[in-house]
Amino acid sequence: MMRAKRVATINEIAFALAGGATIIALITLLAACGNESTQNKVTIEQEDGYFAVGDDGDSPAELEVEYRDALSAMEQEDWNAATNLLLSLSERASDYAPYWNDLGVCYMRQGKNKEAEKYFIKATSVDENHFKSSYNLGVLESERGDEDAAEKAYQKALEINPVYGDAAYNLGLLLQRQGRFDEARTYYKVVLDASRTARLYKTHYNLGLMASSEEDWPQAIKHYREATLLNAGYAPAHLNLGVAYSASDEYKKASDSLRRAGALDDTDYRVPWNQGLLILKTDGRVAAAPLFKDALKLNPDYSPAMQNLGLEAYHDERYPEALDWFERAASSDPGYAEAFYMIGKVASK
Repeated sequence: MMRAKRVATINEIAFALAGGATIIALITLLAACGNESTQNKVTIEQEDGYFAVGDDGDSPAELEVEYRDALSAMEQEDWNAATNLLLSLSERASDYAPYWNDLGVCYMRQGKNKEAEKYFIKATSVDENHFKSSYNLGVLESERGDEDAAEKAYQKALEINPVYGDAAYNLGLLLQRQGRFDEARTYYKVVLDASRTARLYKTHYNLGLMASSEEDWPQAIKHYREATLLNAGYAPAHLNLGVAYSASDEYKKASDSLRRAGALDDTDYRVPWNQGLLILKTDGRVAAAPLFKDALKLNPDYSPAMQNLGLEAYHDERYPEALDWFERAASSDPGYAEAFYMIGKVASK
């Protein structure tokens, strides 16, 4: 693929001149997923199945009432109230891991990661099979940028609970970012088998991204379609589905998917950009130009749109206008080799 050194955004399709004679499409989808898919969430769930026994003679029922109050405070994001209740509970039932884990959650939600780590580790020392505290340590390490430590923590959670969808999702995401697609797919399968709706559409979306980066368009279409069926309002899935359909020469479906993406999010410059590229395939350069300009209205620094407008002018032999667009593209992105190439082509005219 060309432009390997240039950082691409999801769903970009760049056009360049091949030898100054023809236009070729370059799919440059980013292997990692978009912001919508990369948010790792700390688990805040009440433990079920058993009750704590207080060290000082508190009955399980009494502790359970206070614990429910603490969980209610957490749901309302009243971290001070929740922390005070959980500190009291952990002092009276020090061998009950969920109290320590949820204390860690409270501190992490407040950005106090050192304190959070201390309580997550305490939870694992009290109960080495407490998979949620191992998972939360993985989230904490991910936020720190220590991917090796995060991977080990997620693996530990999955050793304890092999069907824990949240840990499998985050581990799959981490491996996907590293380009370890086959391993990522293994963990995404755990998520799909776990059938947790909140994760399913993002998992299919990420599987679609990996398939797209490998130009496996049938698989990409399959997973993006699943994502849109599970969450009809998820605009990035409709956008990527349109790109995959376009790459498969299914232009009507591509147009419908891109139109849907634009209806869901009219601020995403990638929608008119990809609509313009689709029109280049079907209706010609002149009809595509207004869409590239629409993309620039939403993102004035988007150099591929400038480049395509330059190509449109170049083909019509409007060389001064073409040069202006190519120079703007090069100025916006100094690493954009095709822009500099075309500046040289215009200068030779």
